[in-house]
Amino acid sequence: MSARTHVPWFLKATVAPEVSQPAPPAAVRVGLPYPKTFSVALVLVVLNCAVFLAMVLRGVSWLHPESEQLVRWGACYGPLTLQHEWWRLLTATFVHIGIVHLALNMWCLWELGKLAESLFDKWSFLLVYLMSGIAGEITSVAIRPRGISAGASGAIFGLTGALIAALWIGKLPVPREQVKETLRSVLLFAGYNLIYGQIKSNIDNAAHVGGLVCGFLIGAALSQHLVSGREVLRRLRIIVFIGAAVVLFSSFTIVRQRHGRLIRLAQADEQLQRGDVDGAIRELRDLSPYMTKDPTVHALLGQAYLLKKQYDLALPELQRAVQLNSKDAAILYKLGWDYMALRRFEEAQKTFAQFVQLAPKDAAGYTSLGMALGNQQRWDEAIIAFQKAAELAPFSAQAYYDLGVTYMYTHRFDDAVSAFQQVVRLKPREVDGYVGLGNAYLNKGMRNEAADAFRTAAELRQKGP
Repeated sequence: MSARTHVPWFLKATVAPEVSQPAPPAAVRVGLPYPKTFSVALVLVVLNCAVFLAMVLRGVSWLHPESEQLVRWGACYGPLTLQHEWWRLLTATFVHIGIVHLALNMWCLWELGKLAESLFDKWSFLLVYLMSGIAGEITSVAIRPRGISAGASGAIFGLTGALIAALWIGKLPVPREQVKETLRSVLLFAGYNLIYGQIKSNIDNAAHVGGLVCGFLIGAALSQHLVSGREVLRRLRIIVFIGAAVVLFSSFTIVRQRHGRLIRLAQADEQLQRGDVDGAIRELRDLSPYMTKDPTVHALLGQAYLLKKQYDLALPELQRAVQLNSKDAAILYKLGWDYMALRRFEEAQKTFAQFVQLAPKDAAGYTSLGMALGNQQRWDEAIIAFQKAAELAPFSAQAYYDLGVTYMYTHRFDDAVSAFQQVVRLKPREVDGYVGLGNAYLNKGMRNEAADAFRTAAELRQKGP
């Protein structure tokens, strides 16, 4: 999807994608003939696999894609979908959260798709699939507006619903016992997966239910005429799908109205990204009385005040956001730097300590923790934090520079020389590294080496950036 899509800063820390997939069921027994001509189900399987392959080739993990990557490729994310990117209702059905998610969905699509194509004409089959997928995403956004939803199972459950209707209501030219046996298998598939989705916390069961209901209603409308003439079925199909489109459009409009404040919140975040900080503050302050228990409102307002360097105003907003969501690493990081700006170093250190517990592989967190400890003259602890930052980010000159400065404070000049040597190796055109190295040499009594370092720093300063 478009690389220009804006993803809110809080996405990585606050939103976990929900997998929309059927769990492995017992095999659906099919006793009706499969279509022997061109297969729409096969085309859909190939298309889903092609999208996943394109994602992987563009650097998306094939096992555990990041939330931001999924959104960039078209996953359904409430604040964007409800605001102006309605097309995500469709594209989300072709985006999958890892190879296992894709494999399970494509297996179910192939098994159910062959049966559905044996009952419905190809256009009806395709439209049931697409409209059920959209219905599933609308249901998901309505129930979990901040969630990320992706996967084909809303559409797959739509096919399941249509099959149940056709097998139950339709008058098919097939022995009734055979129809009953097939219906029993389809019902088992639907029931098993709905229960499984209710038990598993990371499965988007709302999309399953929305797709199932949509598919059942469309299937029921078509089921009485499955064996009618081609022209009769064509006219009925047009009427049914126009009606379904109107219902889906109306449902989405109602959901947008219901979550209108969430849309305004997303707009305020976009204003921040564009640099309209004052406009964002006005919008967020207007929303705040109505969303007092929403951590994102307070986090964004705190961020806006930070950008204006109004640290006293930012503090209560960020503190409130942490109270409401203490597991949000991004908010903790911003709160820590607000404390630093207010020179409340002990509180900053405690906040950054919480941050690194939540994000133990984030080098910036350890750097920030080291700075907070250093400002309290807790040098040994600061050194440990800076060493961890350098370990996590071995190509970060800043981590080694901070480490070198701290070694200087503790008179560990040999270690300081090593740290500053790493800085000038990584950033050979930056003045500060040579100045630090020169001071370390000077404190060791290595005057010639210090003079060389200071001379290089002076030459770089004269050349300018």
